Amino acid sequence: MTAEEKHKINVWCPGSLWKNVESLGYDSPTKAVIIAFEKLIEYQELGSHQEASFPEIEKRLEEAQNQIDDLKKDKEDLIEMYNKHVLQVQTLINQKSIEAPGARKPWWRFW
Repeated sequence: MTAEEKHKINVWCPGSLWKNVESLGYDSPTKAVIIAFEKLIEYQELGSHQEASFPEIEKRLEEAQNQIDDLKKDKEDLIEMYNKHVLQVQTLINQKSIEAPGARKPWWRFW
């Protein structure tokens, strides 16, 4: 590039933002701004090309949401099944304690 092809800009940047940029390894504001401008242009160009696939992204998002809803329902079903099982076990324990409190079978009877 020749000097005539360059355009000088002067920008005030918040100190905290510049510290973050420096922490990424940029020691020159010029290098950082040039890369940022290049990325901005890439982003804009990429965005205009991806508008056609936006419905596909919406479809994938809807499918993912449906899977999440199915998993939530499965979780609720498992919790309900667990609670029923615990209640059944507790009922059996209570029945056992009511049937024969203190009565024990002889040691040779297994059932």
